Amino acid sequence: MSNRWSTRAAEVIDAWDLEPKSGIRLRCESGASPCPYRMDAEADALLREDPALVPLLDETCQRLSELFGPDATFVLERFEDAESPEEAPRLFLVVHTGMDPDEAHETLKRFYRDFWIDASAGAVGKLEITVELI
Repeated sequence: MSNRWSTRAAEVIDAWDLEPKSGIRLRCESGASPCPYRMDAEADALLREDPALVPLLDETCQRLSELFGPDATFVLERFEDAESPEEAPRLFLVVHTGMDPDEAHETLKRFYRDFWIDASAGAVGKLEITVELI
């Protein structure tokens, strides 16, 4: 699986808009059904340090879109734990959804069970998924 992610990472990095005026970037993978996510410069910099995460992130967004529906939006954020400065910074993919809280919780559990547990082996401690109700 890691070869599949690594092979695609360079292609996706090359497709990024390198100089956005807003400081917020939208990523869409061409070819597949688009799954945009927003990120600021800090998240972008961290993702560029580990470009092998990019294809996993794309597939993750696609799976989450299927589960949470077309109204869900995604934001990629950099997180550093101020209480544990020895820990490396992580990326959080935040799913914004208008779902009922119980339904959103069950949907996230289904995502973890059906996809994330197996797919995220190479991303442990680097990328986490959370839901924010809007």
